[in-house]
Amino acid sequence: MVDPDSSLDPSPDVGADARRLAASLALARELQGVLVHEFGNPLQSVAVLVELAHDSLAARGPDEAGGVEREAQRLAKALDATQRLRELIHRSSGLRTLLDGRKSGTWGDLLDQIVGLLGPRLERLRVTIERDTATIDGFALAPGPRGEACLALVLDASEQIRSQRLGRTALVLGADAQSLRVGLRPEGGEPVAVAPGAIARAHALLGADASACSPEGLAATLRVAP
Repeated sequence: MVDPDSSLDPSPDVGADARRLAASLALARELQGVLVHEFGNPLQSVAVLVELAHDSLAARGPDEAGGVEREAQRLAKALDATQRLRELIHRSSGLRTLLDGRKSGTWGDLLDQIVGLLGPRLERLRVTIERDTATIDGFALAPGPRGEACLALVLDASEQIRSQRLGRTALVLGADAQSLRVGLRPEGGEPVAVAPGAIARAHALLGADASACSPEGLAATLRVAP
């Protein structure tokens, strides 16, 4: 959080900078862990399916005609897993270049990359995305920590669904004229408050810009308007 007396001291808030750096590094480590897990699943599938197809073909006698369809199906599944790996590489690279400011983009671009990258993880958690962010999708994504705060809010919301065992849940991404809103609504139940820790992490990432993120009812909001 910002020191209320910081305006009296022209020196930079070294503590806030250190907290922001620590939060940014923690977010990077968490994203790395997510990517390692997401890469591991299709890689394991490719290895197993190709090995099974290889062993089956090697064991087949020269006059044996059966089994071709089965091996073709296995190789088709291996190709699907390979395509998922390509998509993960594309999404993770696109997300990183947007967050780093190496590529210009919009908030809609950022949300596309986040949802695309985390999609399989969310499906396994029985999470559906309800997105209505048209009012902010066209806003330019300025370099800075707000993009990281957005990623952190979505990651923390998905982790909250897992840790609190909310079951089938809608992760609601909404927007008004200036802000993104992140909320949780379990299937057949009332909305659940986004955990205070998620907002606290966003504050740490935002540093001096911490006021851009705040609770609004049960949701968390992040100001994105230029």
